[in-house]
Amino acid sequence: MRIYLINLLVLVSFLAGCGGSNVIDTKKPVSSRISDTDLIFHCRKPDFLSAHPSYSRELEKRGLRDRCYDNPKVKEEVDEELEKKAKREAELKAKLAARAELMNTAPASWSNKQRRLFAKYSDDHCYIVQKWAKLNDKNDKRAIKASLGNKGLIARDIDLIFDPKADYGTGMSYKGVRCQGGRVVNKSYYPGLGHTWQMTFNDSYDYVYLEGNGKERNMRVKSWN
Repeated sequence: MRIYLINLLVLVSFLAGCGGSNVIDTKKPVSSRISDTDLIFHCRKPDFLSAHPSYSRELEKRGLRDRCYDNPKVKEEVDEELEKKAKREAELKAKLAARAELMNTAPASWSNKQRRLFAKYSDDHCYIVQKWAKLNDKNDKRAIKASLGNKGLIARDIDLIFDPKADYGTGMSYKGVRCQGGRVVNKSYYPGLGHTWQMTFNDSYDYVYLEGNGKERNMRVKSWN
């Protein structure tokens, strides 16, 4: 009887070590302290498809996903997730490479695809325009103005940024003033006049006044002092 009890305890301990000994809520993010055994135990269960996404990531991180293939659905799900991840990484890599090439290619030499990217990457307009404005090449200026989209800088901004004697001027957009280092210090609305924004520059007593409908895209410089 004693030998039987000892064997029974050994068997129970072995089964506990094979997984499922801990109560784990797979609906919640996986803990980094979860054992490999418990992780594999849960990934082989049919309801693992509804587990928190962090479980699949943890399996991949530990190199254990092959151990889950006792459950064909899990294999399909994990492989699909990895495929999507690889696709996203490839797309991001290609996007960053295209963006870098755009920034380092003279606007006058842009391809049709690069002109479309310039219009799309409006957040990069200021950097690109200021970079090529230093050379003050008319062909670059003309190419940039022809490639502007519906967001970012406008043609008037390009004229002023390329002009070494002008920091701002009538008709310049809000983003154009921002590109030149301006910041908003006051936003007001006057009946009959509309929205008026006051902007200034660091270490400067110059004030620029913009008028429009209150939306950044439609605010234009009207005066300054």
